Amino acid sequence: MRIKRWGIAGRAALYCAAIATVFGIAATLVASLQPDTPNPIGFGRARTAFYQADPRRFDMVFLGDSRTYCGIHADLIDPLVGRRSINLSAFAHWLPAQYAQLRDIADDIAPGTVVVLSVGHQNFDPSPIQRSYPISLANAARLVALGVSPMELADNVAWAHRPQRLTAERGALRDRVLAFAGLREAPAPIAVIPGQANIAAVPDALAVQAATLLGEWRGKPGVADAQVTIDEGRITSVAIIRTGGSYYRVETDPAYFRARQTPAKTDPADFAWTPDPARLRIFEAMLDLLRERGIATIVNEMEEAPHLYGGDAMRAKYRDAMDRHIRPRVAARGFPYTRVDFDRFGDDNYFDYNHLNSRGIERFTPMLAEQLRGLL
Repeated sequence: MRIKRWGIAGRAALYCAAIATVFGIAATLVASLQPDTPNPIGFGRARTAFYQADPRRFDMVFLGDSRTYCGIHADLIDPLVGRRSINLSAFAHWLPAQYAQLRDIADDIAPGTVVVLSVGHQNFDPSPIQRSYPISLANAARLVALGVSPMELADNVAWAHRPQRLTAERGALRDRVLAFAGLREAPAPIAVIPGQANIAAVPDALAVQAATLLGEWRGKPGVADAQVTIDEGRITSVAIIRTGGSYYRVETDPAYFRARQTPAKTDPADFAWTPDPARLRIFEAMLDLLRERGIATIVNEMEEAPHLYGGDAMRAKYRDAMDRHIRPRVAARGFPYTRVDFDRFGDDNYFDYNHLNSRGIERFTPMLAEQLRGLL
């Protein structure tokens, strides 16, 4: 047996090489689950990589969380402000991930570009760091220095690095391998809302109705893709990814959404909100980075749907807190701070607790454009 003559060290090297090969192949497969290939409607790194490939195509960049992702649409606002913009926001894209994203693109932002950074009071509450954007080890170290716990970063950092992604996404990898081997049906496209069925898993009559609806939307100007959301045996909305990469929800069953917007039970006398110190430091670090790079910046405040406040008194408390804690920090760095008149928005302008639906977008877009024009 020739392998015996290699000795323990030789066999260990052979085993390590075999393991590394298998691990490398698997990691490559996992990487395909969240590809970094530039894509104007992609997720994770993909849309950011698309921007970085040629930043001079754009002279305005929208950064933020899902409120920005759902509420601000480049193809709708650009004609109103005379700009060429891109929206780099995402669902569950909280300040730590936004900071990492900004660090990655800061040196690529072309001269003359305006960054519009949208925030709301939720951004300054402690919240789990999601997989909205991969955080590099260098950016993770910076975040730790700003007060973020290493444990908070662990899942994102594992997901962000391809070898570790094998562990972070092992379930999705297993499903893909089994489907490839014919041992399991390939998963249907991901439902727009967790718990709601996709068109592939509904009765034939409803599927025909959904296909007709999708046929009306796909191919329309500004629409890159569309998907229906289904619950309780009926189609509730059409979720659209616009060509600029943003998310646009059209309610087909408004009553379904209004029934789920339950007013919060709050007492303004109990209000005691203050921003989380670590999130506040991250926000200030983002502002400082933009100022150091000489990047024109506008901070835009976004609010929640009215029912979430439980009344005008509580909403006024949050506005006052943002004006006391956040606005002065923006002004101290020489950046303008804007907020549209959210008193003009009702719950029927949101498809949940803080994401604008198509009616809300129709109202919000010209209001935001007017604010931006006065600052550009």
